[in-house]
Amino acid sequence: MASRAFRRLHKSLAMRMAPLQQGGESENRALRNSRANEAPRRAMGRWIVLSVLVLCVIVVSTSRVSLAAVLKIADDLFAPLTVDCRCSLSIPSEEGRSGVLPERIVIHAGGAVNGMTYTNSREALDLHYRAGCRVFELDFIWTADDHLVLLHDWHKTAIQVFGRHLSGQPMTHQEFLLGPRVDGLSSLDAGALGRWLREHPVAAVVTDIKAQNLKGLALLRSLPGVGYRFIPQIYSFDEYEAARGMGFDRIILTLYLANVSDDAVVEFARHHPLFAVTMPVDRALGSLPRRLAEIGVPTYAHTVNGRFQWALLQRRGVYGIYTDRKPGPNLGQCGVLPDPAEG
Repeated sequence: MASRAFRRLHKSLAMRMAPLQQGGESENRALRNSRANEAPRRAMGRWIVLSVLVLCVIVVSTSRVSLAAVLKIADDLFAPLTVDCRCSLSIPSEEGRSGVLPERIVIHAGGAVNGMTYTNSREALDLHYRAGCRVFELDFIWTADDHLVLLHDWHKTAIQVFGRHLSGQPMTHQEFLLGPRVDGLSSLDAGALGRWLREHPVAAVVTDIKAQNLKGLALLRSLPGVGYRFIPQIYSFDEYEAARGMGFDRIILTLYLANVSDDAVVEFARHHPLFAVTMPVDRALGSLPRRLAEIGVPTYAHTVNGRFQWALLQRRGVYGIYTDRKPGPNLGQCGVLPDPAEG
């Protein structure tokens, strides 16, 4: 009797559990199918990466084209980089160092806006700040009447910005600020940038001053309430002590204008505390980044807008990059890039 009751109970429970089991089996089947579909996609991604790398080796070995140039072409075609700036690691404070590593991602020339690079405009800063970016590399240049303004050069970039052939002749301060821009964006001088920084209290600026660097650094350091938020780039060993004397304790040595050997850079970095060393991609693909990492100095490469370049640079020991790219999901936490084969 008890056995018969038990069998009826078991049958009742089985009937009630059947839909749940079917549902679970359906979910498991969907999961297995998803994984099965994912495997070929990942395999194809790895095959594409391998093919691109093989092509790079062939092109570099049979021509005068640099590896960096080939990787840039591959990136533009297959793996444009978008950055996730939502993690802020180290913003300068008036009290001094925070004791943590700097940002991996530095937004180059304020970042691309409306598809345009090198704008150094307020709109570019606003766009990338809203996206979570906090460290911006900006270009500074002197006007004809000796004011410091945000512009890359008075040649090609001036044509892009103002639609005028200036032949390298600087505009006056008033002409620069009031002259209409063909890109429809807003020009900034040092004072306007200082006001922007006061409105955005966790932003920092890496300087790229095209001439009279120390004079420009002194001016920026004197901006009320925000001078400590500039991270100066120096272009030679000789500028280091002067920059330190102005009160800057986060100094980047940038190598794109420096004619110095890797040995000299490493020896200088051993004896002079540096925030980082920045270099063009070609040089960053060599041994210097690893050598600097061994003595605790982070290395940046510029300008990197693709995932193949960034992935290879990380394997070479590069810590971070200057990039034009708009914010997006392709970078992981604090600029740690997924393998291109996974993307």
